[in-house]
Amino acid sequence: MYLLSFFIVLLVSFYTIAVPIGVTGNWDYVFYYFDLGSFVLLILLCVPILIGSGLFWDFNNAFRLAIRTKEKVEERNEKEDKNEKRKVKKRKEVSLLEIKHAIEAVSLVRKVLITGGIFLVLLTLVEVFSYLIPGSEEGFGPNLSITILPLLYAFAIDLFLLPVEARLKVRQNNMIHQ
Repeated sequence: MYLLSFFIVLLVSFYTIAVPIGVTGNWDYVFYYFDLGSFVLLILLCVPILIGSGLFWDFNNAFRLAIRTKEKVEERNEKEDKNEKRKVKKRKEVSLLEIKHAIEAVSLVRKVLITGGIFLVLLTLVEVFSYLIPGSEEGFGPNLSITILPLLYAFAIDLFLLPVEARLKVRQNNMIHQ
């Protein structure tokens, strides 16, 4: 289901990019959506905060915990019991504390992305307005579109993290009510 939501977000994104191309026939619109610098700046904001809070590895584990279910772990352990001759390490059961840490890490990344996206937009708006010469507004549109890209990227990544956080919360509730 997570892959389906990922696919739908990509499909909607490609559709919104393809409409101006279909109307005008100009492929230059595609390049308005890509700015490597904005994406790198968002990552550079997230990684140190995750490391500083001690949740970097928990964020990494969040994807593993969200995708793998308890039934899959038990099924794999049963297969490993049957194949005892191969020395394969059994996967341990996931603790409630690990899930809580993963939820906290994903929640922190979502908050940092949105806050960092707004911060980068405001920072680059100051730059765009400082270089704006009265009477020459033809460059304002492209510069403004690049200014908004960090926030667009932040919301796009946030859309991918929403199902991860939801699955972790459901898994946490299931563990509590067992």
